[in-house]
Amino acid sequence: MQTPVLRFAPDVDLAPLRQALWQSRITHDYRASREWQVIALADPDRYQETIALIERWQAGEPLRVERPPRAIAESSPWRRAVQAALVTSLLIAACLVVYGVLQLPSNRVFQALSIVPLNSAGEPQATLSQTLGSGAWWRLVTPALMHFSLMHLLNNLLWVWVFGRQLELRAGRFHLLMFSIVVALISNLAQYVANGPLFGGMSGVVFGYVGYLWLLNWLRPAWQFFVPTPLVVFMLGWLAFGFTSLPALLGLGTMANGAHVAGLCAGIFAALVTHFTLRIAPLDGSGSQSRSSDE
Repeated sequence: MQTPVLRFAPDVDLAPLRQALWQSRITHDYRASREWQVIALADPDRYQETIALIERWQAGEPLRVERPPRAIAESSPWRRAVQAALVTSLLIAACLVVYGVLQLPSNRVFQALSIVPLNSAGEPQATLSQTLGSGAWWRLVTPALMHFSLMHLLNNLLWVWVFGRQLELRAGRFHLLMFSIVVALISNLAQYVANGPLFGGMSGVVFGYVGYLWLLNWLRPAWQFFVPTPLVVFMLGWLAFGFTSLPALLGLGTMANGAHVAGLCAGIFAALVTHFTLRIAPLDGSGSQSRSSDE
Protein backbone atom coordinates (compact mmCIF):
# COMPACT_ATOMS: atom_id res chain seq x y z
CA MET A 1 0.00 0.00 0.00
CA GLN A 2 1.35 3.39 -0.97
CA THR A 3 1.50 6.33 1.38
CA PRO A 4 -1.93 8.09 1.46
CA VAL A 5 -1.80 11.52 -0.17
CA LEU A 6 -4.44 14.14 0.68
CA ARG A 7 -4.91 17.13 -1.63
CA PHE A 8 -6.54 20.48 -0.87
CA ALA A 9 -7.16 23.70 -2.76
CA PRO A 10 -4.28 26.23 -2.46
CA ASP A 11 -6.37 28.89 -0.68
CA VAL A 12 -7.52 26.62 2.19
CA ASP A 13 -6.03 27.37 5.63
CA LEU A 14 -4.69 24.00 6.75
CA ALA A 15 -2.98 25.25 9.92
CA PRO A 16 -5.74 24.05 12.34
CA LEU A 17 -5.93 20.67 10.63
CA ARG A 18 -2.17 20.16 10.61
CA GLN A 19 -1.94 21.17 14.27
CA ALA A 20 -4.61 18.61 15.11
CA LEU A 21 -2.74 15.95 13.13
CA TRP A 22 0.45 16.58 15.09
CA GLN A 23 -1.47 16.63 18.37
CA SER A 24 -2.91 13.25 17.41
CA ARG A 25 0.63 12.08 16.60
CA ILE A 26 -0.29 11.49 12.96
CA THR A 27 3.06 12.02 11.28
CA HIS A 28 2.83 13.65 7.87
CA ASP A 29 4.68 15.67 5.27
CA TYR A 30 3.35 18.92 3.78
CA ARG A 31 3.95 20.43 0.34
CA ALA A 32 2.30 23.40 -1.38
CA SER A 33 2.17 24.51 -5.01
CA ARG A 34 0.09 26.90 -7.06
CA GLU A 35 -2.45 24.16 -7.77
CA TRP A 36 -2.59 22.08 -4.59
CA GLN A 37 -1.67 21.70 -0.97
CA VAL A 38 -0.60 18.14 -0.30
CA ILE A 39 -0.43 16.21 2.98
CA ALA A 40 1.29 12.81 2.77
CA LEU A 41 0.76 10.49 5.73
CA ALA A 42 3.73 8.49 7.01
CA ASP A 43 1.54 5.67 8.33
CA PRO A 44 -1.22 4.35 6.00
CA ASP A 45 -2.97 2.78 9.00
CA ARG A 46 -3.82 6.29 10.29
CA TYR A 47 -5.74 7.18 7.11
CA GLN A 48 -9.26 6.58 8.47
CA GLU A 49 -8.43 8.50 11.66
CA THR A 50 -7.16 11.36 9.51
CA ILE A 51 -10.34 11.38 7.42
CA ALA A 52 -12.39 11.57 10.62
CA LEU A 53 -10.38 14.62 11.71
CA ILE A 54 -10.86 16.23 8.30
CA GLU A 55 -14.62 15.70 8.48
CA ARG A 56 -14.73 17.34 11.92
CA TRP A 57 -12.58 20.21 10.65
CA GLN A 58 -14.83 20.73 7.61
CA ALA A 59 -17.89 20.69 9.89
CA GLY A 60 -16.37 23.46 12.03
CA GLU A 61 -15.96 21.30 15.13
CA PRO A 62 -13.09 21.99 17.58
CA LEU A 63 -10.06 19.79 16.87
CA ARG A 64 -8.04 20.22 20.06
CA VAL A 65 -6.71 16.88 21.25
CA GLU A 66 -5.86 16.54 24.93
CA ARG A 67 -2.68 14.58 25.62
CA PRO A 68 -0.62 14.00 28.74
CA PRO A 69 2.40 16.35 29.16
CA ARG A 70 4.92 13.59 28.47
CA ALA A 71 3.35 12.81 25.10
CA ILE A 72 3.52 16.48 24.15
CA ALA A 73 7.19 16.62 25.09
CA GLU A 74 7.94 13.57 22.99
CA SER A 75 6.53 15.12 19.82
CA SER A 76 9.48 17.45 19.19
CA PRO A 77 10.20 18.30 15.54
CA TRP A 78 13.34 16.17 15.30
CA ARG A 79 11.57 13.20 16.87
CA ARG A 80 8.67 13.55 14.44
CA ALA A 81 11.10 13.79 11.53
CA VAL A 82 12.92 10.61 12.57
CA GLN A 83 9.67 8.78 13.20
CA ALA A 84 8.33 9.78 9.79
CA ALA A 85 11.52 8.69 8.02
CA LEU A 86 12.56 5.73 10.14
CA VAL A 87 14.31 3.71 7.41
CA THR A 88 16.17 6.79 6.17
CA SER A 89 17.29 7.51 9.74
CA LEU A 90 18.43 3.90 10.23
CA LEU A 91 20.47 4.00 7.01
CA ILE A 92 22.18 7.17 8.21
CA ALA A 93 22.77 5.69 11.67
CA ALA A 94 24.28 2.53 10.17
CA CYS A 95 26.71 4.58 8.06
CA LEU A 96 27.70 6.66 11.10
CA VAL A 97 28.34 3.57 13.24
CA VAL A 98 30.39 1.87 10.52
CA TYR A 99 32.41 5.06 9.96
CA GLY A 100 33.15 5.28 13.68
CA VAL A 101 34.31 1.66 13.82
CA LEU A 102 36.47 2.14 10.73
CA GLN A 103 38.47 4.77 12.65
CA LEU A 104 39.77 2.07 15.02
CA PRO A 105 43.29 0.71 14.39
CA SER A 106 42.03 -2.69 13.29
CA ASN A 107 40.87 -3.06 9.68
CA ARG A 108 38.76 -6.12 10.37
CA VAL A 109 35.50 -4.26 9.78
CA PHE A 110 36.64 -3.14 6.34
CA GLN A 111 37.69 -6.69 5.53
CA ALA A 112 34.33 -8.02 6.74
CA LEU A 113 32.17 -5.51 4.83
CA SER A 114 34.12 -5.31 1.56
CA ILE A 115 32.59 -7.01 -1.46
CA VAL A 116 35.15 -9.86 -1.27
CA PRO A 117 37.41 -10.94 1.62
CA LEU A 118 40.65 -8.96 1.86
CA ASN A 119 43.91 -9.48 3.69
CA SER A 120 45.59 -6.83 5.84
CA ALA A 121 47.21 -5.32 2.73
CA GLY A 122 43.84 -4.89 1.02
CA GLU A 123 44.43 -7.70 -1.46
CA PRO A 124 41.47 -9.93 -2.41
CA GLN A 125 41.55 -13.42 -0.94
CA ALA A 126 38.72 -14.84 -3.07
CA THR A 127 36.85 -14.11 -6.26
CA LEU A 128 33.31 -12.77 -6.17
CA SER A 129 31.88 -16.11 -7.26
CA GLN A 130 33.81 -17.89 -4.49
CA THR A 131 32.60 -15.32 -1.98
CA LEU A 132 28.97 -15.73 -2.95
CA GLY A 133 29.39 -19.51 -3.08
CA SER A 134 30.43 -19.41 0.57
CA GLY A 135 27.12 -17.75 1.45
CA ALA A 136 28.46 -14.24 2.11
CA TRP A 137 25.69 -12.53 0.13
CA TRP A 138 25.63 -9.54 2.46
CA ARG A 139 28.90 -8.38 0.88
CA LEU A 140 27.00 -7.31 -2.22
CA VAL A 141 25.36 -4.54 -0.17
CA THR A 142 27.60 -3.71 2.80
CA PRO A 143 30.27 -1.70 0.90
CA ALA A 144 27.66 1.07 0.63
CA LEU A 145 27.85 1.53 4.42
CA MET A 146 31.60 2.29 4.43
CA HIS A 147 32.99 5.81 4.04
CA PHE A 148 36.66 6.71 4.22
CA SER A 149 36.62 10.41 5.03
CA LEU A 150 34.38 12.71 7.03
CA MET A 151 33.58 14.83 3.96
CA HIS A 152 32.69 11.70 1.99
CA LEU A 153 30.40 10.58 4.80
CA LEU A 154 28.62 13.89 5.43
CA ASN A 155 28.11 14.63 1.74
CA ASN A 156 26.46 11.26 1.11
CA LEU A 157 24.35 11.30 4.26
CA LEU A 158 23.04 14.77 3.48
CA TRP A 159 21.65 13.51 0.17
CA VAL A 160 20.38 10.30 1.75
CA TRP A 161 18.30 12.45 4.11
CA VAL A 162 17.12 14.86 1.41
CA PHE A 163 16.17 12.22 -1.17
CA GLY A 164 15.61 9.06 0.87
CA ARG A 165 13.22 10.82 3.23
CA GLN A 166 11.07 12.01 0.33
CA LEU A 167 10.87 8.52 -1.12
CA GLU A 168 10.00 7.01 2.25
CA LEU A 169 7.22 9.54 2.91
CA ARG A 170 5.68 9.08 -0.54
CA ALA A 171 6.13 5.36 -1.20
CA GLY A 172 6.60 3.84 2.26
CA ARG A 173 9.34 2.33 4.37
CA PHE A 174 9.46 -1.06 2.65
CA HIS A 175 9.69 0.58 -0.77
CA LEU A 176 12.65 2.73 0.31
CA LEU A 177 14.42 -0.19 2.00
CA MET A 178 14.12 -2.52 -0.99
CA PHE A 179 15.03 0.22 -3.44
CA SER A 180 18.16 1.09 -1.43
CA ILE A 181 19.24 -2.55 -1.17
CA VAL A 182 18.76 -3.28 -4.88
CA VAL A 183 20.51 -0.10 -6.04
CA ALA A 184 23.38 -0.70 -3.58
CA LEU A 185 23.78 -4.22 -4.97
CA ILE A 186 23.78 -3.03 -8.59
CA SER A 187 26.14 -0.10 -8.02
CA ASN A 188 28.54 -2.20 -5.92
CA LEU A 189 28.74 -4.88 -8.59
CA ALA A 190 29.40 -2.26 -11.26
CA GLN A 191 32.17 -0.65 -9.23
CA TYR A 192 33.76 -4.03 -8.49
CA VAL A 193 33.82 -4.92 -12.18
CA ALA A 194 35.20 -1.47 -13.09
CA ASN A 195 37.89 -1.01 -10.41
CA GLY A 196 38.11 -3.99 -8.10
CA PRO A 197 37.15 -4.47 -4.43
CA LEU A 198 38.66 -1.36 -2.79
CA PHE A 199 35.65 0.96 -2.63
CA GLY A 200 32.77 2.02 -0.41
CA GLY A 201 30.09 4.63 0.13
CA MET A 202 26.43 5.45 -0.45
CA SER A 203 27.06 7.57 -3.54
CA GLY A 204 25.75 4.88 -5.90
CA VAL A 205 22.53 4.73 -3.90
CA VAL A 206 22.33 8.54 -3.85
CA PHE A 207 22.56 8.68 -7.63
CA GLY A 208 19.86 6.02 -7.72
CA TYR A 209 17.63 8.28 -5.63
CA VAL A 210 18.36 11.22 -7.95
CA GLY A 211 17.49 9.31 -11.12
CA TYR A 212 14.38 7.79 -9.56
CA LEU A 213 12.92 10.93 -7.99
CA TRP A 214 13.82 13.25 -10.86
CA LEU A 215 12.16 11.08 -13.52
CA LEU A 216 9.13 10.29 -11.35
CA ASN A 217 8.77 13.99 -10.57
CA TRP A 218 8.43 14.55 -14.31
CA LEU A 219 6.22 11.51 -14.96
CA ARG A 220 4.12 11.89 -11.79
CA PRO A 221 4.08 15.62 -10.90
CA ALA A 222 1.31 15.06 -8.33
CA TRP A 223 3.89 13.36 -6.10
CA GLN A 224 5.72 16.70 -5.81
CA PHE A 225 9.23 15.42 -5.12
CA PHE A 226 11.70 18.18 -4.33
CA VAL A 227 14.32 17.63 -7.04
CA PRO A 228 15.04 21.05 -8.59
CA THR A 229 16.64 21.06 -12.02
CA PRO A 230 19.77 22.99 -10.88
CA LEU A 231 20.42 20.25 -8.34
CA VAL A 232 20.09 17.55 -11.00
CA VAL A 233 22.49 19.52 -13.23
CA PHE A 234 24.95 19.75 -10.33
CA MET A 235 24.76 16.01 -9.66
CA LEU A 236 25.29 15.20 -13.34
CA GLY A 237 28.19 17.66 -13.40
CA TRP A 238 29.69 15.91 -10.38
CA LEU A 239 29.26 12.61 -12.20
CA ALA A 240 31.16 13.95 -15.21
CA PHE A 241 33.77 15.52 -12.90
CA GLY A 242 34.60 12.05 -11.61
CA PHE A 243 35.75 10.92 -15.05
CA THR A 244 38.44 13.62 -15.20
CA SER A 245 41.84 13.74 -13.52
CA LEU A 246 40.79 16.68 -11.34
CA PRO A 247 39.61 14.66 -8.28
CA ALA A 248 43.07 13.14 -7.87
CA LEU A 249 44.76 16.52 -8.40
CA LEU A 250 42.52 18.09 -5.74
CA GLY A 251 43.21 15.31 -3.25
CA LEU A 252 39.75 13.76 -3.49
CA GLY A 253 41.04 10.35 -4.48
CA THR A 254 39.49 8.07 -7.06
CA MET A 255 35.78 8.58 -7.70
CA ALA A 256 33.48 5.53 -7.78
CA ASN A 257 32.38 6.23 -11.34
CA GLY A 258 31.06 2.74 -11.95
CA ALA A 259 28.82 2.93 -8.88
CA HIS A 260 27.61 6.43 -9.81
CA VAL A 261 26.62 5.53 -13.36
CA ALA A 262 25.08 2.19 -12.41
CA GLY A 263 23.12 3.76 -9.55
CA LEU A 264 21.76 6.53 -11.77
CA CYS A 265 20.73 4.07 -14.49
CA ALA A 266 19.12 1.76 -11.93
CA GLY A 267 17.13 4.66 -10.49
CA ILE A 268 15.90 5.76 -13.93
CA PHE A 269 14.90 2.20 -14.83
CA ALA A 270 13.08 1.79 -11.50
CA ALA A 271 11.19 5.05 -12.12
CA LEU A 272 9.99 3.77 -15.50
CA VAL A 273 8.88 0.48 -13.94
CA THR A 274 7.08 2.34 -11.15
CA HIS A 275 5.34 4.68 -13.58
CA PHE A 276 4.02 1.93 -15.80
CA THR A 277 3.00 -0.51 -13.04
CA LEU A 278 1.75 1.70 -10.18
CA ARG A 279 -1.85 2.88 -10.30
CA ILE A 280 -2.52 6.21 -8.56
CA ALA A 281 -5.99 7.48 -7.81
CA PRO A 282 -6.85 10.47 -10.05
CA LEU A 283 -7.60 13.91 -8.63
CA ASP A 284 -11.29 14.51 -8.06
CA GLY A 285 -11.13 18.03 -9.51
CA SER A 286 -12.83 19.70 -6.54
CA GLY A 287 -9.79 20.45 -4.42
CA SER A 288 -10.91 18.06 -1.69
CA GLN A 289 -8.84 15.18 -0.45
CA SER A 290 -8.16 12.12 -2.59
CA ARG A 291 -6.12 9.06 -1.75
CA SER A 292 -3.32 7.55 -3.81
CA SER A 293 -3.06 3.79 -3.62
CA ASP A 294 -1.54 0.84 -5.43
CA GLU A 295 -4.07 -1.60 -4.03
